[in-house]
Amino acid sequence: MIECELPDDQVLLSDHDAWHIPLNDGFLALDDHDINRFDFFLKKSGWQRGEPIPEPFRSELHKSWELIFDLKSLDNEHWGFISQKSIQASFWEIAIDQVKSHKAFTSRK
Repeated sequence: MIECELPDDQVLLSDHDAWHIPLNDGFLALDDHDINRFDFFLKKSGWQRGEPIPEPFRSELHKSWELIFDLKSLDNEHWGFISQKSIQASFWEIAIDQVKSHKAFTSRK
């Protein structure tokens, strides 16, 4: 595990739990009402599980994934509050002088 210091504009933060939604080709909703609405209209269109998701639903699905990076919107009762979340940071590169410390890490699981 490394501790580093990078400028904010070089780091992309995302919600670790929400990240799994696009990995499973799911719709990222802010709450149950939002997911129920999407499912209702998708099924009303005649879509059947196992078929490719048709437009305009496919575009709406992909657009929903942008919420992964909107930590303020996902700071709610449905997704959990930011103080209790796992937030992951991604960056393109790190210079050795940006590394402040390092240590071996063992997962809790």
